[in-house]
Amino acid sequence: MTQAARCTVLLVEDEPIIGYELEHELSNAGYHVIGPARTLKHALELIETSFIDLAVIDLGLADGASDDMAHELHRRGVPFVITSGFPESSALAELAVAWLAKPFPPAALLLELAAVTPANLRGF
Repeated sequence: MTQAARCTVLLVEDEPIIGYELEHELSNAGYHVIGPARTLKHALELIETSFIDLAVIDLGLADGASDDMAHELHRRGVPFVITSGFPESSALAELAVAWLAKPFPPAALLLELAAVTPANLRGF
């Protein structure tokens, strides 16, 4: 069993191709993926209705910026990685466990998530 096994990741990405690629990479690494949520509204609904261990969030969504979502994840104690084509924002970067500038190699995302996977969900 991999470190990712049983770990649920919320994926928020509005670009369908990127969302599909990330979902594929995360699933292949053993994560249970919720999403990809393509809108802020959908992502906030998933946060309210799902148990989430980790999150990967794109900042610029079609229906708005993800700042409120980032603050809500932080308030709930859910570690998250920001993936964005926008320059790093110091206020949000302080809340996130990592900020990955697009484009990034999937291995970079997997390394960041592995570093914050809760100990009780590690498969070893």
